[in-house]
Formats: sequence, structure tokens, C-alpha cells
Amino acid sequence: GQFKYSFEKGKPWQSENLYAPFDFAIKKTDAEINLERQTITESAQAYFNVNTELVAIALQEYDANFLSVFPDSLQLPNKVVLQNNSRSILQSLYSRGVLDKTYSFSKSKEVVLLDGRNQLGIVNYENFISLDDVTPYLSTQLKDSLFDNSRAKFLSMYFDVIKPNVTLNSSITDNTLNEELNKVSFVRGSIEQGTIIIAKGEVVEGDKFKILKSLESEYQSQVWS
Repeated sequence: GQFKYSFEKGKPWQSENLYAPFDFAIKKTDAEINLERQTITESAQAYFNVNTELVAIALQEYDANFLSVFPDSLQLPNKVVLQNNSRSILQSLYSRGVLDKTYSFSKSKEVVLLDGRNQLGIVNYENFISLDDVTPYLSTQLKDSLFDNSRAKFLSMYFDVIKPNVTLNSSITDNTLNEELNKVSFVRGSIEQGTIIIAKGEVVEGDKFKILKSLESEYQSQVWS
């Protein structure tokens, strides 16, 4: 009832040909299981809620602020163009999504956008803009000569209305990930009774080593009568 063979990885098998004494599973190593779980974790999709109503509110507030800051149509000959272009910048910001905080996802992480129960689409995490990146983003967009004399005013108006509209749905994200992790198998196959496992003089390596370790583990775990 005990595994009576000793062996070392990379060394020849010293005993006679070994045949499977019973059916048993080939177990994955801890390293293989951990690598598989890590791969699943990295590739699993994350789910984010998008507040579409907030975008409409922000645009309305911006229009009101614009008319308050630039009330006199004579003050700016291109007032309509300026308003439309600056409004487009705000829309482009929200079209990418403003995060409520920075998450530890890779840039290439696939993200599913949700509006309630409706799926809006799939993007990469790098598509979002964090609160720390809002200022650099807006500054780049305001480089047009049209805004030469009023960049500071526009930045101020933007920050009066910009609020995060994208948040992680941790419940769906975690549940989806756990479902995939629970599918990870701890075995890679099986050996039928009577199958030759290793011949005398064969080097113990690769799959041969894994099968021998699995057989040894079976002997240690079984209760013999």
C-alpha cells in the first residue's frame, strides 16, 4: 500500500518497467494551476457602469456657464463657433469616460460598458480618462488658436461641471471572474490501469515526472485495506 519507488527528476529510472497499478488522474503542479488562474484573471473582462444621465446634465450646465462667462455677443465675434468647439471637447471627454478613481487594470484589459442592464459596448481600459488625466487632456484639446485668449476660463468652466461618469461594477466583475476560476481543473488527464508509465533506464523528466508524482500522490492519499 505504499509507493516503494524512489526517483529524481533528470535521472534514469532504476527499477523495472512500471505499469499503472490502477486508474489515476495526472495532477497539475501548483505552479501550473497558479499560472492558469493568473492568465484567467488577466484576460477576464471587467464591467463598468456608465452614467449617461450625468453627461446630459454636465452639457446643460456647461451651456449655462458659457453664457454666463461670455454674456455679450459683441465680446467674441466667433462666439457660436467657440461655444460649439468647446462643447465638443466636453463631449469627447465623456465619450471616453471619466473614471471615479484609478483601478489596477492593465491598459489592454477588456471592459464591458453597462447602462443599467443594457450592454453599451466593449472597450479597453486605456480608453477611460482618470481624474488625474483630465487636466492634461483638456489642455491638449484647448491648444487650438481659437482658445488663445480664454484657455484659463474654459478650464475653469470645465471643472465646474465635470464629474466621473464611469464606475466599476465590482459585483458582476468579481462574480464573472470567480465563475471562470472555478472552472480550472486540477488534473490534466488520466492514466488507465496497465498502461506503461516508464521503462527501466528511461530519464525521469517532462510528462513522465508529472505522472510519477501523481501516482506517488495517489498512494499517499488512498486508504488501503
